[in-house]
Amino acid sequence: MALLSPAKRMLSVADFGAIGDGVADDTAALQAALDRVSTNGGTFVDIPPGTYKVTSTLNIAFSQDSAAHVGILSHGAILSSAITDGSPVLQVVSNAVVRFFLIEGLQIRGNGEEGHGLVLRADNQAVFLYNICLRDVFIEGCGGDGCQLLGNVFESQVDNCFFRQNQNGLVMGNSPAGGVLSAIHLYGCVLGQNRETGCLLVNDATDAGFHGCYFLENGTWGANCPNGFTLMSNCGFENNWMSAGSFSAGNAGVAFQNFGNMLACSATSRHYQTHLVNGYVTSIFSMTGCFRSGVETAGNMHLSNLSGTPGGRASIISCNGERDYRDGFEARTTEIASRP
Repeated sequence: MALLSPAKRMLSVADFGAIGDGVADDTAALQAALDRVSTNGGTFVDIPPGTYKVTSTLNIAFSQDSAAHVGILSHGAILSSAITDGSPVLQVVSNAVVRFFLIEGLQIRGNGEEGHGLVLRADNQAVFLYNICLRDVFIEGCGGDGCQLLGNVFESQVDNCFFRQNQNGLVMGNSPAGGVLSAIHLYGCVLGQNRETGCLLVNDATDAGFHGCYFLENGTWGANCPNGFTLMSNCGFENNWMSAGSFSAGNAGVAFQNFGNMLACSATSRHYQTHLVNGYVTSIFSMTGCFRSGVETAGNMHLSNLSGTPGGRASIISCNGERDYRDGFEARTTEIASRP
């Protein structure tokens, strides 16, 4: 079978008239190129290095099932938002079953008056985004969240991405229309200096894993998981709760309810972050090989602050740092080879 030539598989936004000088409005040219992603199977859009002014939302909408490798390839390109009406900068919506969508190397720079930087949605039980990958993506300064993954987004990766100075860095959640976020993994990402949280799970989402990620200097939680989380391994939480104003008003790097698993995670604070984790356990929670380090104002930083239901259980294994318990939860916790 003859393969498509590279020229047919890759389109440049320059071919559609995009200039990339930061002055010209490149919205129409970018949109014309992005329209080909979902209508010309197997097409990648290349955005060459430059600064591309965007004045309204860029949309990629899938209406037909696709297993072709498609997406945006860009290293050195910035989408510079001039949007002022609270709408997102780039939005990807699946109204079909779509696999292998990739965004690589793209930077989105907000001005504070747009909405979210990047939104990927599959909003009901019959549509999906499978095997999605965000790689080397940098989103900063947005009026809304840096990135949102919502609905039936399955078995996907966020790799080496940076979300900073947004409302929340990354928001992941189920869709009220029935889509369920599942098997999402973050690798080596940085979520820092966001006005609220670094990463927020919403609408009962839980199935997310964080591996080698760093959460620092966010306004409140580094990661907030109101219904629990699958795994955090080798993650660091530094100087979160920057909005607190005092150590006594601060809180932990991680918040969760229900369940969670933490492996070799660390917490560092010199300001207002009080613990690595604050949890309310209704199922099972485990910590292995985790530690904390507090200095200066945060010299009294502790490792964990746990409570829970009578059926909730916790295991703390080979960890370092004082543990706080509420409502008698210490009796439902097994500690092995851990020390203050």
